[in-house]
Amino acid sequence: MAVRKSGDQWVADFKIDGKRKYLTRASKAEAIKAEKLAIERAAWEAEVYTQSFTIKEARDQTILRRWMGTPSESNMSRESQEAVDFFGPEYALARLTAMEVERYRDHLRRLGNKPATINRKVSAISSMLNDAALYGQITAVPKLPTRLKMDNTKDRVMTMEEEVAFRQTFRVMGHQEYADLTLFLVEMGCRFSEAQRCITNHVNTTHRTISFFRTKNSNPRTNPCTETLWNTVERLLPSHRRGHLFPDLSYGAFNYQWNRVKGKLGLESDLELTPHCLRHTCASRMIRYCSTSEVMVWGGWKSLGSMQRYLHLNVEGLANAKRALETERALFYQR
Repeated sequence: MAVRKSGDQWVADFKIDGKRKYLTRASKAEAIKAEKLAIERAAWEAEVYTQSFTIKEARDQTILRRWMGTPSESNMSRESQEAVDFFGPEYALARLTAMEVERYRDHLRRLGNKPATINRKVSAISSMLNDAALYGQITAVPKLPTRLKMDNTKDRVMTMEEEVAFRQTFRVMGHQEYADLTLFLVEMGCRFSEAQRCITNHVNTTHRTISFFRTKNSNPRTNPCTETLWNTVERLLPSHRRGHLFPDLSYGAFNYQWNRVKGKLGLESDLELTPHCLRHTCASRMIRYCSTSEVMVWGGWKSLGSMQRYLHLNVEGLANAKRALETERALFYQR
């Protein structure tokens, strides 16, 4: 930045937002004053702009620039919409503070959301804030509350009786497709979004396997079908030969009917019994007979930390290890 003389004129040479500006005045004092006013006006306009950028606009931008075309697009779109609904679509993103986010977390707690779910939904807000700061729609990213500590040992799992009752009730209600989906989710241990994207070309009829190519952690996997599941998949294939295994599948519609079944079975007060429990149920059943690594491969879990919630169920599976230690000690004392 400089004020210099050019012939009979004085020129203010400066930058605003990285762009070079030149203002010519008759005197040095006028050039300095013009530069100061231009900088102040630019700052005022920037403040007005950032104060008007709404949380809805931030969500739309982050979907477009960050989530679109990724495996998490559907989930993040849905969860970020919850934030928009809570604060209101015209809420200025610049108003978000740690206290405001804490108010949102309290709201999610009252709805029965678990710490892991709350952390994920707040993470969506964090992404929106970071993108808005990157593109100049807000001046700074506020410091958000620390992530909630997750309890990975109390996930709700379904008994076999509950699973069968759910599938039977879906059929009685005229929703065979949801009865089939329930079995698919509990036998494959996949996420709802993975079942949503599963097409008939992903089914290998020779080896009776199903492949998941677009997963949350971007690691494709292929699982063999149990006999029970294959009977269902084989029935679905002819009618959906060139399309999705579960066409027109919507989480909102499935969750609505799921809650209706809960009501009919007297489980409406069990807030932890959600469709995602089917994934936990699959892991909990497998861990009793399989190694941790086998379960991780089957369900696409990426870290051992994510498996901690199931390891306490695998005590019976350690019987062979216990016997090996006892045998070694017994052989020592027999010498």
